[in-house]
Amino acid sequence: MKPMLCENKRALIRRWLSLSLAAALLSPAAPLQAATPAGTTIHNVATSQYYIGTTPESVTSNEVVVTVALAAAVDLTPASANGSVPAGRTYYFAHTVINQGNGADRFDLSASSDRGWPVVLFLDDNDDGVHQSDERTEVTSTHSLPAGESFRFFAAASIPNGVDEGDTASVTVVAQSQSAGAVSDEAADALVAGGAGVISGSVNWSGRSPAAGVEVSALDETGTVASTVTSSAGAFILAGLTAGTYSVEISGDGMVTQCRESIAVDGETSVECDFTAVAQPSFASGLQMMTVPFTFDDPDPGAVTGIASGLKLASWDPQRGQYLVYGTDGGFPGFAAGRGYWLQTGGGAPSPEIAAAGSLPDQTQEIALALSAGWNLIGSPFITSVTWANCRVRRNGQTVDLATAGQNEWIRPYLWGYDAAAGQYVLVDATYPDAGRTLEAWQGYWLRALVACELLVPPGGAETAAAPAAVQAFAPSADNWRVKLTAAAGGKYDDFNILGVAPDAGVSNDPTYRLASPPAVSQSVDLAFRRGADTTGYATDIRAPAASKMVWAFSVTTDLGATPVVLSWPDLSQVPRQYRVTLVDLDANRRQYMRTTTGYVFNSGASGGERRFQIEFDPTPWARLQVAGIRQMAAAAQGATVTYSLSADAMVTAQVRTLSGTPVRVLCSNESKAAGSQLLAWDGRDASGRMMPAGPYLCEISAVTDEGQAVKGMKTILLAR
Repeated sequence: MKPMLCENKRALIRRWLSLSLAAALLSPAAPLQAATPAGTTIHNVATSQYYIGTTPESVTSNEVVVTVALAAAVDLTPASANGSVPAGRTYYFAHTVINQGNGADRFDLSASSDRGWPVVLFLDDNDDGVHQSDERTEVTSTHSLPAGESFRFFAAASIPNGVDEGDTASVTVVAQSQSAGAVSDEAADALVAGGAGVISGSVNWSGRSPAAGVEVSALDETGTVASTVTSSAGAFILAGLTAGTYSVEISGDGMVTQCRESIAVDGETSVECDFTAVAQPSFASGLQMMTVPFTFDDPDPGAVTGIASGLKLASWDPQRGQYLVYGTDGGFPGFAAGRGYWLQTGGGAPSPEIAAAGSLPDQTQEIALALSAGWNLIGSPFITSVTWANCRVRRNGQTVDLATAGQNEWIRPYLWGYDAAAGQYVLVDATYPDAGRTLEAWQGYWLRALVACELLVPPGGAETAAAPAAVQAFAPSADNWRVKLTAAAGGKYDDFNILGVAPDAGVSNDPTYRLASPPAVSQSVDLAFRRGADTTGYATDIRAPAASKMVWAFSVTTDLGATPVVLSWPDLSQVPRQYRVTLVDLDANRRQYMRTTTGYVFNSGASGGERRFQIEFDPTPWARLQVAGIRQMAAAAQGATVTYSLSADAMVTAQVRTLSGTPVRVLCSNESKAAGSQLLAWDGRDASGRMMPAGPYLCEISAVTDEGQAVKGMKTILLAR
């Protein structure tokens, strides 16, 4: 009977596999159907393995063949629109049907007005979204649209004669799938009887989602003359306006109030006025670089923010090369799109919001920022991220990309931003590894111009004709290596400091080989490389390799008083082994071998200041340090005199021990001794001044060079009585 049971099991399993597979594939909810073109044939066979006792068995299902059915989907855009014409006239709402399904489909089109005003649908013959007088082909459906294809048409809504000015009708436009009647989409348009002026438009967030419930007002010289709130679709209509010029203002909770000025209304046609809603900025506590992407009637920061006192803000004067402090220095520049600032919040300093109504620059067009020769504190005039590589530079009518502007010596083609959390500058560059690549909204940046010119900032996502160079991975070698230095003090850091060599450094125009350090800010630490009489400090100093000794000079500056400053070099592995690498503290006249250490600490002094250093890369083999010739001169009655010689200058520590190693007396501690013969004298007493018993003792001499070489010598001496 067992064989029969096994066969029955196989049959049941095979049947179960076939049914399960078919059920899964034929299920209406199967995700495969939505992503796969209609009509696609799918063949599937399932296999199962199992054991009967210890014997492995397998069974294969019947083949299941599935043909993917049509899954209908449609999108009708725009979701809403506004229009206005006088009574007796027709307004043409442009709409587009997009087949979002997985196969070809037709869509029935219809439109109606809640006021019973007539609506007729016409084909957009030119497919341009603009109605022409000869476009009179009526449509009630689309042609067969392949998946992803679109169809453009107009909903022509007419306002009957005799309708009062300002009366409004809702026009509903519907697109319905012929293959699946339950699948449709609709648009809700608004039509206003003109005669009096009408301003209509929409308010959307930068991600294009509608801003509902936003207050919209029309103002003239007397004040507010009309107001409304945006619909759920972000649309608004301001009707009943007499011919004239108006300002339109939008405001709402959590958003920046905006004003659009000089909108002319002629009393017959609807004037379109669209806005991009901008959320109030949120500034972190602490020091930060910032910008405000708006212009204001009164740009004074106090007026813009509504903060009468206590606002800690600084700007930069590129002509004088110095900071300007708000409320203290005259000539402080007011808030303007494209201008950068330093802001301090927290610790009693308020975090500002934008209280005044501002005008947002056109977010669809390239914006020019004027640059003066020297460092410029700038900010993005856009409310979305802008790719730095897409910016350009214009001078005397000539426009070039960033790399060319750098080669022309117009600007340095990189930016410095500020990491408020880390308290240090960060690089923004088109190609430098690990650098930032974008200008962010509400953030300020340093840019160095060498001549007066203009920075052309494109909208986010815009492309330039010349693609930026690809980011190159760095491959270290004997003639191409880097060393990174970091300075830290009081929780502030400067860790973008790189020295090294590159084969093309002598002829290359690569600006990253000598990145100029931006101006220092208060309560910070700054490391900068120096070159001769050049007063510019650099964050990078990459040179051509040399067979002789190479020296890099740099300084560490801080205004943090009485603070330990830590200079560190985490990795020297790229430096070829033949180089002796030595840090020289020029102000303290100290030397430290860097291969066996990773840091150096000094105190900033009472009020901070500048400390000068250099790093030497010396390929000359050093003389081996030795302590030789240790011997005792003729024994004295009350002590002992020892002579020895050093092969190089060193710091020496010498002490007397018992034969068992117990310390007795330190004769010298970390004293500087020159190469050559030296003398030690012991008076026979211990550290407490007690006379030691006569007999043998050990004299131990330890020596360490500035570079870190360390040796030790020991000799038995005799104390006589």
